[in-house]
Amino acid sequence: MTTRQAVHESRIRGARGEFHLRVWPVGGEPVAVVLFLHGLGEHAGLHEPLAHRLNADGIEVWAPDQIGHGLSDGTRVLVESLDALADDAELVLARITAGRPGVPLILAGHSLGAAVTLLLAGERAAAGAARALVLAGAGTGLSAGESGLRALLAEHDIDPMSLRKDPSELCGNAEYAERLRNDPLVWSGGLRPETLDALEAGGARIAALIADGAITRPVLFVHGEADDLAPASAVRAAAETLPDARARIYPGDLHNVLAERDSARVHDEIAEFVLAAAHA
Repeated sequence: MTTRQAVHESRIRGARGEFHLRVWPVGGEPVAVVLFLHGLGEHAGLHEPLAHRLNADGIEVWAPDQIGHGLSDGTRVLVESLDALADDAELVLARITAGRPGVPLILAGHSLGAAVTLLLAGERAAAGAARALVLAGAGTGLSAGESGLRALLAEHDIDPMSLRKDPSELCGNAEYAERLRNDPLVWSGGLRPETLDALEAGGARIAALIADGAITRPVLFVHGEADDLAPASAVRAAAETLPDARARIYPGDLHNVLAERDSARVHDEIAEFVLAAAHA
């Protein structure tokens, strides 16, 4: 068990503006570094409990507020392409590589962040040093619901910006849901059409990467059985298709599996996986 250190905060200039970076360090040399990417409408600070749990095992966590989110620049939740987010993640990777040479690197993400993580691992040489992936609430592009939402909305003349979910529909942890309702950095509106297009385009690429077995590193999926945004069945299918992946499905949990009532168990499983990957 390491002594908890103060979070370090800084800003990095990317191609589309400055983005905010949080680093949860450990005392001394870390046993591993996790680059964590948050989900749509979130910010990295929401995942501090996971960072503290990983810190307890000597694992350092680097987590940017993706552009258009949290304390970063940009139009709120406007994602014109997942490549733009991957570009910024590469800037963080460069800092990790320079600051922590030789320390095992793990890529991790939740929801939108999981999608960017998959594209980093499957398409970007800069992520080549990563030993493993942790994907929470991940969309895999393997279900009809993930790939056809834009067309369905257009067919019924529904504006994506009208699509809203109360935090309680995304997480069964009432305390966490209330925190989201009162957090000014959390987006409570709908989906921007451009963002929906970017998610669907990225989902098609992710589905191809999975089908081709292009993600060869160990992968841990953590997922809520009751997730109605990214079906657990698609995650099971992805885990069966990839050469070295396993899916941990949590009964009753919704999309925000990292903050659910059983989040301590989820965080423990992630920490165990990261340590195993670091020592492999």
